[in-house]
Amino acid sequence: MTEQTIIPPTRPAFERGAVDLTSGSVLLRFVAMMIDWGIVFGILMIGIVPLLILSWLGSFVVAPLLAALGLTLAPSFMMLLVFMHWIYFATMESGTRGATYGKRLMGLRVVDDRGRGLSFARASLRYVAKLASAAPLMIGFVMALFTARKQALHDLIAETLVVRA
Repeated sequence: MTEQTIIPPTRPAFERGAVDLTSGSVLLRFVAMMIDWGIVFGILMIGIVPLLILSWLGSFVVAPLLAALGLTLAPSFMMLLVFMHWIYFATMESGTRGATYGKRLMGLRVVDDRGRGLSFARASLRYVAKLASAAPLMIGFVMALFTARKQALHDLIAETLVVRA
């Protein structure tokens, strides 16, 4: 009979003190959000303005194409904005740095409630849960002022934390 080595279970990194889970301030989170909205809106405008100019100059390719799809420019713009926001936030927050450019500039990152990086699915859930935070009257965002770990409603739903990097 051979001897077996028994390896005791290890505690999660945050319990061992290996990960600093100091919550990021609500003010820094707000500034980071404004930066990120500006980035996404700027990228979108860089792409949409040439299309609008071409359409205005007589190209008329965009409007008939959207009409053929049963869409108009305003809702299409909003759908594109939401799609770009989702891709930006979910990709950046599930990336190796765990932060959007705005959060990085503010010295913040997003982790799960055990201090680990986010998967793309969890980052996507966090993004979708922001709809609940926004309705009604942004109360879900305001919650971050009153929770012990500065978690907004979407953080509680997705079991995430915004911490200092």
